[in-house]
Amino acid sequence: MSAQVQALQPRWRIEEAAQAAFEPVPFKVYTQRDLDRIPQLEGLSAAQRFEMKVVSSVLPFRRTSTSSTN
Repeated sequence: MSAQVQALQPRWRIEEAAQAAFEPVPFKVYTQRDLDRIPQLEGLSAAQRFEMKVVSSVLPFRRTSTSSTN
């Protein structure tokens, strides 16, 4: 029994697929000074926001506007 192997041909180039699936988003950096201005953090308790400020004063903290909203 002899099987023929046929190479798969891509339907599109990866660059084309990436451009079609994602719109460019401007890059904006939030730092420790901006913690009170990040809308997604408004849902956190005051204690959680305080803990974030404490940790961000010790560890590097950066969040981009392209980060997840969770």
